[in-house]
Amino acid sequence: MIRYATLCAAAGAVLVAAGCQRNVAPPAGYGDPVHGANYPRVVMLDGLQQWVVYDAPRITREGTLDVAMAIRNVSDREINAQYRFRFLDGTGVPVGPEPEWQYVRLPVKAREFIRATALDTRALDWELQVRPAR
Repeated sequence: MIRYATLCAAAGAVLVAAGCQRNVAPPAGYGDPVHGANYPRVVMLDGLQQWVVYDAPRITREGTLDVAMAIRNVSDREINAQYRFRFLDGTGVPVGPEPEWQYVRLPVKAREFIRATALDTRALDWELQVRPAR
C-alpha cells in the first residue's frame, strides 16, 4: 500500500511539473554555421560529389540570367541523375517558381552540358543542385 501511495505521489508531481512548463518558451533553433556567402554554388547531394565533377559555368545576361555548364561522370558506371538550377535575387532569396528537377544520364567518363535560364529578371545569382535520379 505504501508503494502505491508513493507511486501516486510521484505521478502527481510529474503531472504538476508538466503543467507548470506551459509558460516555457520552445527550444530555439541553431544558426547555420555555413553563412550564405560561403554556401557552395554547386551542391552534389547523396554522395555524388565523389562521382560527378563540374567545369566552370558560362554565364550570360541578356535580359535574364542564363547559366550553362558541363558536368562529368568520373566513375566506371553510368549515372542517372537529376539537377535543378535555382535563381536568387541580390539578397540570396530565390526568385521565380521553384524549379523542377531535370533528368540527365551521365555516361562513363563523359561530360554532359546542362543549362537553365531564369524566368525572372530580378535573378542576379544562381545555385545548382545535383542528386541521384529518383
